[in-house]
Amino acid sequence: MKTLLFVNVVGKWNTRKGKTRLQSVFPDSLNWRQVTRHPCCPSRKFVCLESAFTKENVRGQGKNQVFYKGGDKIAYDYFPGELPTVLFLPGLSMNRHSAKGNALEVACKLQKRAYLSADYYGIGRSSGDIRDGTVSRWTEDTVDLIDQLIPQGPVVLVGAGVGGWVALHVTLRRPERVAGIVGVAPDPDFTQDVLWPKLSDEVKSIIMKEGLYELPWGYRTYPISRNLIEDGKKMCLLQGSSGSIAIDCPVRIIHGLDDEEIPPQRALRLADRLRSQDVVISFVKSGGHTLETEEDFQRMISSVVELCKKSFTYDLSSPQSG
Repeated sequence: MKTLLFVNVVGKWNTRKGKTRLQSVFPDSLNWRQVTRHPCCPSRKFVCLESAFTKENVRGQGKNQVFYKGGDKIAYDYFPGELPTVLFLPGLSMNRHSAKGNALEVACKLQKRAYLSADYYGIGRSSGDIRDGTVSRWTEDTVDLIDQLIPQGPVVLVGAGVGGWVALHVTLRRPERVAGIVGVAPDPDFTQDVLWPKLSDEVKSIIMKEGLYELPWGYRTYPISRNLIEDGKKMCLLQGSSGSIAIDCPVRIIHGLDDEEIPPQRALRLADRLRSQDVVISFVKSGGHTLETEEDFQRMISSVVELCKKSFTYDLSSPQSG
C-alpha cells in the first residue's frame, strides 16, 4: 500500500504530461518516487507524495490503522522509529491529517523519528458522535494509545488548540512517559472562561437543550456540544495558583499575537500555572489561531527537535550507562 503525504513544498517544479517532479527537496537516500499532483492539493505549494520507503505491512503500524476500544474504533497512524515518539494531538474538530499533522509527520519521517497521531472520538475516521466527544474522553483514548501502541520509551506531545489541553491532561496521567510538550495556540479551559461567557443566551439555550450547535468562531465553525461544555468544567487547569499544574517536563508554547480565538495573554497564564521551570513562549507577530504558514510549521518542528534532543533514554543493562 502506498502512503500519500500532504506536504508543503519548497523547491523547483518541472511539469511534463500532467506529472509534477520535485527537485532537490528530499535526500536521495529516502528514495522518494515521482510526485503526482492530486485533486486534494489546494495550491501549487502543496503536493501529495507517494512514499517508497514506508512499510505498511506490519500489523498495527502504518497509515489508517484502527485501535479497537470496546465497541469503538479509533483511527490512527503510527510509524515506528527513533525515540522519543512524537504524538500529535489535533485541534477541535480537526482530524489527524490537518496541515500541522502532515507537516509534523513528514518531518518525523525525514528524521526517522517515531510518530503517532489519531482522530479523536467522534471526528474523522474514528467512530462515535461528536456530541459525545469531550476532553476527558480524548485524554483517556490518548493514554490508551500510548499504553498499547508505544508501551516503552519517552513521548513528546504536540497539541494544537484543544490538543494542547488534552496534552496537559495526558501528561498529568502519564508523567513518567512524557518527555516534553509543544503547544501550538493551546487553549486549556477555553470552554469555561473564553467561549461560554461570549455566547448569547439564545445560543447557550440551544446548546443545552439540543446538545449541539455549529458555532462560527474566529474564521471557522466549530461543533460545540453540551457534553463538551459540561466536561470542560471538571477539566479546567488554570483556576489554581502559580505552579499548581503538576507538570515538570519542558514545555514550549507558540501563540499568535493576532489570535482571533484564544487571547495570547492566556499563554502567559498557562506558563505561570505550570510547575515546570523549563517553559518557553514564542509569540508570533501577526499570527492568528491556525498558525499554518511555512514559518509556523518550522517553529513547531524546531521546538519538537529541541525537546527530542533534551530527552535521554538510559539502558541500565549496559555497562556504559551511568
